[in-house]
Formats: sequence, structure tokens, C-alpha cells
Amino acid sequence: MDRPPKTPNEELDKFLLRMPDGLRERIKSAAELNNRSMNGEIVERLQYTFEELDAELGELLEKIARLERENAQRSAEIHNYEKRLSGWDEWATRQFSDENTLYVLLDADGYPQSWDEIVTHLQAISEASGGNIERIEAGIFDAPKVSNSKRFEQWMKLREYYRSRTHKPK
Repeated sequence: MDRPPKTPNEELDKFLLRMPDGLRERIKSAAELNNRSMNGEIVERLQYTFEELDAELGELLEKIARLERENAQRSAEIHNYEKRLSGWDEWATRQFSDENTLYVLLDADGYPQSWDEIVTHLQAISEASGGNIERIEAGIFDAPKVSNSKRFEQWMKLREYYRSRTHKPK
């Protein structure tokens, strides 16, 4: 016996679905509210879920692409900074590893320091080191200014102090 040709609805996939208690009634109520069959309501809700997920996935993929571009840009910036810093390291190593350089930090200790006083300090430090000093790198804390006579008096005391400690050659 020949069967009549299938209708378009019969051509569609059929799927048996087991539902938890109460879900069938909820689907039936929603289908009536939306003027659809229960099957139409289920299909509509499934399609909506997939479309939303596809849209969210698309947004996430766009965010990932943007973050990858930003990451590549940041990596290039970091590489640039690292190149610049490597040059600084070489310079600093050359500057601060010089064996014949004396590094000094003078503290005015609340008293003004004239250039004469600073030079006197540095000369005394150089002589006291007993080594072959080619260069002195000095930093000086700045202090409030006072009268020149007070500065001169301090300088004279400083000179006498260092002279009293100088070793006389034999």
C-alpha cells in the first residue's frame, strides 16, 4: 500500500520531551496568552534563548578582540619603555661604577653652606680618602640663608677643624 506524500508539518523533526510537574501547564498558559500552540511557544522560547546567547557571544567576541588590540598596544609600550630603561641602566652602571669617583652627600645640619665651605669639605674628604680621586659627585642639602659674616665665621671654624685633623707628611 502506497502512502500519501507527507505534509510540510510531517516533514519537520519530531521530538519527544519529558517535562517536570507543572511545566506543561505553564507552557499552555503562556501559549494561550501569546495566541500560539504549545509547540509554537516552546519553539519561540528556544529560538529566543539561542538568539540572545548568539548576541551575547557576539558582544563577548568583540570585547575579546578589543582587549587583544589593547593588550598588543600595551605590550608595544612596555617593550618601548624596556628599551629606554636598558639604555638608562647602562648609563647608570657606567656613571656609578667608576672606581675613581667619590660620591658625597653633605648635610648643612641647619647651618648655611657657602661655596667656600662646600669646597673645603670636598677637599678634606678627598685628602682623607688617600686614594686617587678623579671625580667627586656631591649633593648638598640647601639651608636657609644667614648673614655673610655668620657664614664666614662658620667657614673659618670648618677650615680649622679639618686642618687640625690633617696628617702631616713625614
